[in-house]
Amino acid sequence: MPTELVAPTIEQIAGIENFILQFPQVEMPIANEFCNGLYARTMFIPAGTILTGAVHRSDNFMLVRVGDIIVISPDGGARLKTGEMHISKAGIKRLGYAVQDTLITTFHANPQNETDNCKLWDMYTVDLQDAIECADFNAIKGYL
Repeated sequence: MPTELVAPTIEQIAGIENFILQFPQVEMPIANEFCNGLYARTMFIPAGTILTGAVHRSDNFMLVRVGDIIVISPDGGARLKTGEMHISKAGIKRLGYAVQDTLITTFHANPQNETDNCKLWDMYTVDLQDAIECADFNAIKGYL
């Protein structure tokens, strides 16, 4: 009999993140690409890797370019394979498991054509503690 997935809370995912940070970390190379007001961020995730994602400030597309990854969040879960696209919702912390070597790309509007990695990170992500303290992400949007 299949077991129904119970969606984790952001606090539970943060707890898992704190736990896995106690272990040796896996190299997950990042490549940034830019094109006329668009920013594409690609990450390679080796098979067998458990990871957590950043909390994004706005919705964005995530494309599995190649591979197989299971992603769960407070919104639910999905198994995404090569060629599948998913909308990563703003204010959501995700937990993932790479079933196979996986290459994912997220796409973001970049009207200022910013290319500095630190500025890009600040533009598109939210501090985890801020996200935890705001049960309703719309509250965060007020001070971003």
